Amino acid sequence: MKVKATYQGHVFELHRSLGSVSFLVDGEIRDMTGGKLMQHKVDQTYHAEIKQGPHQGVPVKAELKLGWLADQVLFYYNGQLIAEKKLL
Repeated sequence: MKVKATYQGHVFELHRSLGSVSFLVDGEIRDMTGGKLMQHKVDQTYHAEIKQGPHQGVPVKAELKLGWLADQVLFYYNGQLIAEKKLL
């Protein structure tokens, strides 16, 4: 399962599988949590920086907040909330 957001020409994705959760920025894995999904019972935060272009060095992050029926993913760009998505 994955969610995706685009902001100022950059693409942010959070992928969740049975074996890991990955945070991708512009198609490149930038942060990841491994292990079985059962070990991911707590909210997680994934951090990265923009690597290239005029926004190089800008901090970005994705927060995975676990819910009862659906999880919530919050994407941040330079500390500002840019997107809120549901992850089933």
